[in-house]
Amino acid sequence: MKGERDPPTKGRMGRITKSIVRESGVDDAHRVMLPAYAYEAAKKGEDKAELTRQTMQRLESTFDEESRVKIMERCGRLCCGPTHQKVRKALFQESNSLEEFLDKLNELEAGKAHYRITEQGAIIVEYPACQCGQVKDAIARFPSHAYCMCSVGYNKELFETALGRKVDVILVTSAICDGGPCRLVVRL
Repeated sequence: MKGERDPPTKGRMGRITKSIVRESGVDDAHRVMLPAYAYEAAKKGEDKAELTRQTMQRLESTFDEESRVKIMERCGRLCCGPTHQKVRKALFQESNSLEEFLDKLNELEAGKAHYRITEQGAIIVEYPACQCGQVKDAIARFPSHAYCMCSVGYNKELFETALGRKVDVILVTSAICDGGPCRLVVRL
């Protein structure tokens, strides 16, 4: 994909393109994604968010729910890059308990995220507002949680890397869809 009409291959939108290509090929990436220049031309946060919202609508009309979840979770795993993983893994290794690890995450992410453990042993992740630079300035609400599966993938990658085991992450609420904070549950 190198032509003027080709979808982005870099940044957040490039990660979505790559995830679509991996899931079903270049043709579907062209159906869902706008040409790279369209995303690059959007300088204001609300313009980026609107283009992303429209992209998610095309993703929803092209793919079934299982495929959409795979695509966006893969994108989120890519967003949780090596630096994020290394720092969180080191924090976990320095901690004497899961509670201490979450306390250290809360210090690191002060004001951006809050982590706590439930009596049942699950981790609640709460973002007071959307943290994604691509969509956090959205004016119109997103009609579905498709884009937010990226946050599910991000948190899976973060906790699986830090803890060294598989986890399940469930999106409960989304700031860009439901208003209020984003909430996820991490099941160990």
